[in-house]
Amino acid sequence: MNKEFERKLESLEAVFQLIEDFLSSSRIDATLSFPVCLVVEELFANIVKHDPESSGPVSIDLGRQQDNLVVTMTYPEAVPFDVTQPREVDTSSSLQERAVGGLGLFLTKSMADKMDYEHENGIGRVTVVKRIGSQDV
Repeated sequence: MNKEFERKLESLEAVFQLIEDFLSSSRIDATLSFPVCLVVEELFANIVKHDPESSGPVSIDLGRQQDNLVVTMTYPEAVPFDVTQPREVDTSSSLQERAVGGLGLFLTKSMADKMDYEHENGIGRVTVVKRIGSQDV
């Protein structure tokens, strides 16, 4: 299932609906909705917020490969930013003592079973794999 979305935060409601529709039509356990939506929301928000000069749509492709849910987000006019690279995140200090930034990607990577990033010819692509286990389809 593939769909393009305007590169703006207001698109997130439609993005979440696409995820819900895919999980339902693929008969994938609805308990995966929260972690998948959280991961996609963080990645989508980063695309919008950290590359404000770009206006091309974000394409989201949802698929199932064996016991995995695979989400691929592709976006043109991308500034290179590898979301898979480790970044220092202070998880031991209080919220008031922490520096702003990085926690969302830290959580995203912890909720995904695998995450890949590509940037070629101005096009960014993030692929997230979430294990769904063996379920009847």
